Amino acid sequence: MPEPEVCRVLDLDLHPGGSFRTELRLPDGGFGPHITGCFLAVDPQERLVFTDALGFHDGWGMVVAQLARFVESRRSAEGRA
Repeated sequence: MPEPEVCRVLDLDLHPGGSFRTELRLPDGGFGPHITGCFLAVDPQERLVFTDALGFHDGWGMVVAQLARFVESRRSAEGRA
């Protein structure tokens, strides 16, 4: 975040299928929602792929298996199995 913005991390589960949640400081000094997302791929020192575009209205448990299958299929396709 560029100054003077402040972003705080509330949750960070850094692995494929893991979630994260951040907040931004509001003009009144409090904090409000920023991003709630899910990691799709985590390759140390190479790449970090996440999305906040999935429909999580039914809860994280509904998409974890689907995301895991997606990540594993990508790893297999890239020869990283």
